[in-house]
Order: sequence, then C-alpha cells, then structure tokens
Amino acid sequence: AAPGGGEGGGWLDLDARIETLAGSLLPAGGEVEASVLLRAFYTISEDTVGGATANESVSGVELADTDLAFDVARGSTAGRISFDLAAETDRLEDGYIRWETDRGYFVRLGSFKPRYLFSSTVDPELLLFPDRTFLGARFDDWDLGVELSRHYDQFDWWMAIMNGLSGTGADHLYMVRGEWAGYDAAWKPQEGARGAPQHLRTLLGATYVKESHTPGFGDMDAFGFDLALTYGPYALHTEIALLDDGAGGPVLGDGAPAVTLVGDSSPYAVTWSRMYGEEWQAALRYQKVDDGDRTRGYGFALHHYPETGPFGIVAEVLYVDSDAAPEGAIFRLGLNAGRTRR
Repeated sequence: AAPGGGEGGGWLDLDARIETLAGSLLPAGGEVEASVLLRAFYTISEDTVGGATANESVSGVELADTDLAFDVARGSTAGRISFDLAAETDRLEDGYIRWETDRGYFVRLGSFKPRYLFSSTVDPELLLFPDRTFLGARFDDWDLGVELSRHYDQFDWWMAIMNGLSGTGADHLYMVRGEWAGYDAAWKPQEGARGAPQHLRTLLGATYVKESHTPGFGDMDAFGFDLALTYGPYALHTEIALLDDGAGGPVLGDGAPAVTLVGDSSPYAVTWSRMYGEEWQAALRYQKVDDGDRTRGYGFALHHYPETGPFGIVAEVLYVDSDAAPEGAIFRLGLNAGRTRR
C-alpha cells in the first residue's frame, strides 16, 4: 500500500492502530501516574565501623533513594516501571505487566521484587529505620521472573519463578509464600502503627525459597517466618529465617558496620514501636545474626511527621556488637519526601 492511503489504509491506518493500542494501555483518564521518592541522611560513626585496622569513620550525607516510577492501569491489566537514580548507575527496579484473570488470580511478568518477607517488601518511606532488618536487606532483590498470586479476605498466597543467579540459564529461583490475617483483613506492608486502627490486627507469614546451584554451594534452601501486629498506637514485628549453606550474604553497608548473614544459621529480628499523638513515633529493634562471632544489632529510631502528606524526619542510633571487627555505633538524621507508589 502507498504511504498515506491506498488499499488497507497504509501508514495512516498503521498510525491509528498504534494510537488505539497506546490508549488502551492507559488509565480511564488517559494519564500515567507518576511517583517520586527522595531519602537523604547525614551519617556519623565511630572509627571502628571500618574494622579494627582500617580505623575509618563516616561523616557525610548519603542519598539513600532517588526513585522515579510510572504506573498505568486499565481494566484487568496494569503495568509499572521504576528506577533508582541514586545508584551508581541508573538501575531499573520494577518493569512488569500484571493481569487479573476472570477467576481472581493475578499474573505478573517482568522485573519485580517477590514478596519474600514482610520486611523485604515494605516501601522505603514506610520503614521505621533508614535500613531494613538484616533479613529484609538480604531479600531486598529485584529479578526477572513470573509470579502467580491470589488474594482473599484474610489469606494471600504467592508463587514465583525467578531467573536467579544463573540469569537465563537452566537453573532458577523458586519462591512460595502464604500470609494469614488472624484479625481483620491483611494490610499493605508498613512498619509501625501510623494510621493503624484501634483494634488488634495480626499478619502471619511463611516463605520457602529454593535456588538451584548457587555458586560454590549447590542448591540453596531458606525458610522464613514473620509476624506483624498493631493495636492502636503499638506495633510489633518479628521474623526468623532458617538459612542453609548457600543462603548467606552481606546485608549492611553505606556507613554502617559490615554485617553478613552466614549459611546454616537462624537469624532473627524483633521490632517494637509506639505512636505518640499523630506526629511522633519511636521504635526499638534487636537483631541477631547467629554467626560464629555472635553479631547482634541494637537500634533506636524516632520519627516526626510534620505534615499529613508524604514527608517525614527520622533519627536513628544503631550499634552493632560482635566478637570480631567491624563493630561500633552510627547515628543518622534524615528526610523522607514523596512516595514509592500512588
């Protein structure tokens, strides 16, 4: 067909079809919803956090998150793409399409973070501390894969097959998780009790992760269990994992004492918090790595929410104690502005 017309519509007909397809991917209002999150912290530390011989302290500002995201949704189909611009190189995080079937199942395909643990999937601005728990940081990973999930009033489950460390090789990572809301319905992952109702809410989760042929260890298996509850101004979150030899890995950096989870261990964390009015929240956290050096973490955080919008101020004191260096204390004071998603 000749350009601009002729039998079959030519290029003009093709342009019209492309515009129709693009319009079908947008929300009813024809707009893409954008989200921006900025998190910056001033950090100071003891010399010992760099190790017994390094004698290095930290003093300066770190940009923890500069996230930009776009969401589209129409009918039973939704899509999301997000970037972390604070990384050394611009990093794609989310980049997926999600489809809801007529039977209520959700299928997600692309780049995303599976719901390994409650603590690993909380959006950064909803954390009580600048960093996730040791376990939350260990499973704070995006990957390419496919996921099937289902939501009920008080029960949710997820099953995912991810590329894993082998990339597009024959070996993959497999994840299964279930969550049960014993009282009330399930809620979006959020640490603390800000905005929580006055009655009791509980959320109990269990996860199994298996990855084939991790380098140097063979197959990796890990079980995770967590419990989150709120009651008026109070909140409690606890988690434990059973890690085999291939499931360890570094979990802290950026000015904090280097902490590494080890294989064949059972690390755990307990976090307690309380709201004071509508603008203040205090939190305490204890963590145990369960390694040969008896590494433990003690944390205190204080949040101030000066506005009802997406803005907050957080101060943290974290002390890591270990029989082997590095260990020591760090102090952070920072700002959260914006949201990860609408």
